[in-house]
Formats: sequence, structure tokens, C-alpha cells
Amino acid sequence: HGGSWSSRGFGFFGLELTVPHYTDRGFVVYAPFYRLLGDSDGSPACHGATIEQITDDAEAALQWVRTNADAFGSSTKPVVFGQSAGAHLALSLAVNHPELVAGGVLYYPPTDFTDFALRAQAGLYTNAQGLGILDKVIGVAPAEVDISASPVPENSFPIRIVESSLTPPPLMVVHGVADELVEVRQSVRLCDALAGRELLDLNADMEPLTELRDVVACGSGSQLQLIREGQHALDVCLADAAIATDLCPAGSSASRQEVAQTITDAVDFADAAVAGVQPQPSSGSSGGGAFSAGSLAMLLIALLQTRLRRSYRHGYCCPM
Repeated sequence: HGGSWSSRGFGFFGLELTVPHYTDRGFVVYAPFYRLLGDSDGSPACHGATIEQITDDAEAALQWVRTNADAFGSSTKPVVFGQSAGAHLALSLAVNHPELVAGGVLYYPPTDFTDFALRAQAGLYTNAQGLGILDKVIGVAPAEVDISASPVPENSFPIRIVESSLTPPPLMVVHGVADELVEVRQSVRLCDALAGRELLDLNADMEPLTELRDVVACGSGSQLQLIREGQHALDVCLADAAIATDLCPAGSSASRQEVAQTITDAVDFADAAVAGVQPQPSSGSSGGGAFSAGSLAMLLIALLQTRLRRSYRHGYCCPM
């Protein structure tokens, strides 16, 4: 789940809306809690964690799933899934333990602490909420961040992939171009790293999308789906509820349909990752190569497994 590594409420709600898409397709879904930054949510025993401890909790959850998989009828090699901060944790597992993970589905993930900090220091990233989160995660104000000191380098995954020639399992990344909290460039840099392309430069801007949704190939087996009108938490769409509301960061009606297709693609991707085959993106794909250096996403992880033994109550994420 998401929640800026410090809360569970809305982040876990978003996760619950996502889970039925997977259980309906026969997945077993594991949704572990983890310790939190600060003390605004959860029990006192879970307060005051560091990002290192939170990452340790994700690794402990992966090990628990591997140990207990037989009891729940699932594989010992899961697909990891996360939203926002949860996507960061899922990515951490995929990069640090690629041999234990079949694939990953990452919604609007923070992927690169170095780029995040340098953009903040240069005045290129000014979102007040995001700057506050960065301060809480690293422990100092953005202007004082030392990018060579922990926890920045170990959480700068695009740089690590390039410099250490790492090979994560297949990843599907989903990000809204209009996301002001976690800049879309975080996912673009990850995609470029996976594809062996030059990473998006610190000052580079992304060219506007001509379509509502674009699919970019990120090397062999991985992909990035971009939603032009999508904001943060674009997959959590609440409409026509008992109290009249229309809260949908996915954008316009047409954009919501594109997000709905992306959600379906993500389930297909997870299915393919478990089967060890390369998924085929839905129509409208650009086929890759859409970005270059010159032209140019709360805290719980769901570990997705095959064979349904347990179901969650139903919700929905964008109209299907």
C-alpha cells in the first residue's frame, strides 16, 4: 500500500480496491503491514521506523511468503505489487532479490532518491508535500541531503541498475504524466535504465504525449504505461458513491477508460510473469523508444501469487 511510508489508511484502501482484479483471476494476494515513519498512524510498536527498517520489513514479508506458500497454495516466487511508496518497496525486492521474484507491477513508484534530492536542491521540484516526505525519509531538509550517504544511493534504482549492470525480473510500471507528488520522470528513468538507454537528464523535460495513454518498451519484457491526464493515485477512482462524489485522479472519462485498460494489462502482465512468458501490451502501444535523454510513484506491498485460496471483498479501481 501507499501512504508516504508513514500511514496506512488511504493507501490500504487503494490496495483493497486493486486486490479483486487479481483474486478474480486466480491469484493469492498477500498484503503484509510494515513499520512506519513517524507516529501518525498504526500502533506505537510500528512507529519511528527508518526507511532501512521498512525495507527490511518488505524483505521479511517476502521470506514469509516463500516459507508459507504451500499452506496457501501459491508459488514461492511471487510477483510483487505496490502503489507509490509500496511500489518503491516492491521495486526494492525486485532489484535486490531478482532470483526470488517472478516480476513486478509498480504504480507511480518513487524509484530514484538521488534524482529526487538533486531536483529539490536545484529548485526543479517544489511540491511542498513531496519535500516534506523527502525530509521525513532521509532525516534532513532537502537542501542538506548528501546524495552519497545512506539511504540515498541504495534507493536510487535506475543508477544502480546502470552502474552495476543489474537485471531485475520483468517490470510493468504505470505513471500519470500529471503526477505532481512523484514526478513521472522517476518511472521514465527506471524504464531507460532497464532498456539500456541514457538516463533522463536532471534538467530535461518530457515531451507532451499526443495520446491519452502511451506504452513504452523498457528493454526485454518490461514496459512503462503513461497516462497523459493521470495524477498520483490514478487507479483509485471513486464515483457514483452513496454520497455524490467524483474523485478520480485518472482524469477525464476517456482517460479513465485508458486507465481501466492499463489495470487489465497489469493483471495480464502478472499472469505472464508467473508463466514466464512475455506479455503483449494492449493496442495503442508506441512500441518503445519514446524517450531519450535529450527529449525528455502508502506503504504496504501485495505479493501476488497464482491459485486463489482466499478472496477479498470487492471494490473497484476505475470503471471496468
